[in-house]
Amino acid sequence: SHLTVTTMTEGDAHATKTVFRDSRIDEGPKPCAGLVGTTISVEDLFYNMPIRKKALRSSGEELAKVVEVVGRYALFHEGLGITLKRHGQQRPDICISQKDSRLSRMRLLFGAPVASNLLP
Repeated sequence: SHLTVTTMTEGDAHATKTVFRDSRIDEGPKPCAGLVGTTISVEDLFYNMPIRKKALRSSGEELAKVVEVVGRYALFHEGLGITLKRHGQQRPDICISQKDSRLSRMRLLFGAPVASNLLP
């Protein structure tokens, strides 16, 4: 994939951006404008892995796998805010605040009926 990581910690004068191509740094790290936190942008997922691309028959199936993995991170990493948004879409597929509790995360990811049955 083509991966871009932009990150900034509170108190920094600027963010830092690094671009990766084929698992190697292509550009950066270099200073840039940004917000506190980390943004990871992935493009052309599996473009250079024909077998993986063939196993995931459609872009919908590929998205479902990505949502599943990101959802697991969001569920088990309390204190971490995660937003997953597809390019060109206004609404995110996942939007979890770093302040959301475990139960709140379950409700957001699986719906209230499922969440209420998962915890005592």
